[in-house]
Amino acid sequence: MVVGAAGWWCLVLWLPACVAAHGLRIHDYLYFQVLSPGDIRYIFTATPAKDFGGIFHTRYEQIHLVPAEPSEACGELSNGFFIQDQIALVERG
Repeated sequence: MVVGAAGWWCLVLWLPACVAAHGLRIHDYLYFQVLSPGDIRYIFTATPAKDFGGIFHTRYEQIHLVPAEPSEACGELSNGFFIQDQIALVERG
């Protein structure tokens, strides 16, 4: 995999079969693998936000992790066009 023109990272999201049928719940883990760049290549775990956000019930492959601008994403994103149909990397605060 190669890093995209805007510094995107390629990743794979996967979910157990039971999650795909019913959606990921608040205490369930979501696993995602960063494939490139190599210096952060790793399998990460995450959990959904408690009171907001979507329901994860789909496996994604060949999708990009795009850093949000501004990184906290508390308002309109200046790079929202690049994040559409991708995954946003947002700094929690």
